[in-house]
Amino acid sequence: MRRFFSNLQTPDLVITLYEAEVVQSGGVVASIGSVNQIGSMNGADVFQENGVVASISSVNQVGSMNEADVFQEDGVVASIGLANQVGSMNESDIFQRDGVVASLISVNQAGFMNEADVFQEDEVAASIALVNQVGSMNEAAVVQDEEVAVSFGSVNQVGFMNDAFVLQQDGGVVASIGIINQVGSMNGALVDQDGGVVASIGSINQAGSMNGAEIEQEDVTIVNAFVNQAGSMNEAEIEQVLVTASSAFVNQLGFMNNATIIQASAALSLASTTQLGSGNMHTTTQTGVGQTAIVVQIGNGNMGTITQ
Repeated sequence: MRRFFSNLQTPDLVITLYEAEVVQSGGVVASIGSVNQIGSMNGADVFQENGVVASISSVNQVGSMNEADVFQEDGVVASIGLANQVGSMNESDIFQRDGVVASLISVNQAGFMNEADVFQEDEVAASIALVNQVGSMNEAAVVQDEEVAVSFGSVNQVGFMNDAFVLQQDGGVVASIGIINQVGSMNGALVDQDGGVVASIGSINQAGSMNGAEIEQEDVTIVNAFVNQAGSMNEAEIEQVLVTASSAFVNQLGFMNNATIIQASAALSLASTTQLGSGNMHTTTQTGVGQTAIVVQIGNGNMGTITQ
């Protein structure tokens, strides 16, 4: 980030003891770059470069010692990048690069010491990445990489010290959705859609505290995976590799439950684990075609394994 600690005057901008920079270059048409800061020692950078058409980059910061970076580069058409921070010591980074068409990035943070990183890169078309954090000391990163088309990545965190990561990347990520919703504190979640991901959905919802959930999808087509956790200290993991038209679900209510679902080369398969109570453990592994595994654990201290 470039620092400006002396008086800086432009035709429409006067800054004293603040940091702000707006750069629009190349064929910029009907584009808006705006920085609004209230408080002290805030920093903001907005760049819109080269062939930018009808694009908006905006940073709004209320409080002190907030930082925000927004870059929209190369062939950006009808794209919007926004960062809104209320409180103090919040950080956000927004990048939309190369061939970005009709894409939106938005970061909203309320509280203090929240961090957010959002990237949409290379050939991105009609993609949306959103991060909303209410509370303090939350972290979130959404990355949609390379050839992303009609993809949606979202992180919503309420509470404090939650950690979330949504990654959709590499080859043709088409019409894919990765969602993380966390309510409470000290929850951790990861959604990873990798390789040739087409029409896939990964979703994690956590209510409570100290829950952990991971969804990893690699080289998958028309699959979905969902994790729902209510309570505390629950752990869930779903891994789908080389999977076509399969589904995996984990539902946990209580505390200290553990559930794992692995689908490897499992086409047309269904795996579901429901845990109601505490201290339950179960692992389901599917490596065949057309398999179905439905597990319900009620009570405390149950253990089980299914291999298909």
